[in-house]
Amino acid sequence: MAKQEAAGTTYYAYNTENLTTRIDFAAGGNSYYHYDAASKRVSQRTADGFRQFVQQSPDLPGEGVGATTADG
Repeated sequence: MAKQEAAGTTYYAYNTENLTTRIDFAAGGNSYYHYDAASKRVSQRTADGFRQFVQQSPDLPGEGVGATTADG
């Protein structure tokens, strides 16, 4: 899928579950997204770095920066 903008075209890629897996921005740069088996976003990689998301409740994701892990 693509979105035309003044700066150019931003492209979006999706997996078979229709979840965003990659964005190529018109102004340059990319974002990559990864999901767990329950289709919840678990990480994001951009030019600014890597973020790992830790699920705190079914509807409220927590956000950590870097390679954080949760002990259960």
